[in-house]
Amino acid sequence: MTQQKRNTWFEETFLPSQEARMTNPKYPYQVILSERQAMVCEKYMKPTTPDCIVYKYEFGTKHFWMHRAGRYTFLGLEDDSKKFWYIKLKNSEEYLKTFETEREMQDWIDENVDDETGDIKGMDHAWWYSGMDYRK
Repeated sequence: MTQQKRNTWFEETFLPSQEARMTNPKYPYQVILSERQAMVCEKYMKPTTPDCIVYKYEFGTKHFWMHRAGRYTFLGLEDDSKKFWYIKLKNSEEYLKTFETEREMQDWIDENVDDETGDIKGMDHAWWYSGMDYRK
């Protein structure tokens, strides 16, 4: 496998400018690239498949990926520093509890959920679910 090219301009100027544009709720944590922007990404990002359908670039806590979907090219971002895990109540969609790591969430579930009923101890028939999201 080839090494990912490091470039200060790409990391400190280009990628942050694209990240600042990732505000469309229809495409959370993504932005549509122009043809020229996609060419810049291809130069610095590493293809993850032999046919170069998906590219990735990682530095620090940030994991960028680029792919084509129809006539659009998307740049997406996953930022580990913004991740959090949660338990929400289904009826109200309110956070019951949030966690910094998935392990913390799982430990809480192991301690606070009845194995037989799936209910949170002390809360009869509280419909709940768990997941992961990103802080804005």
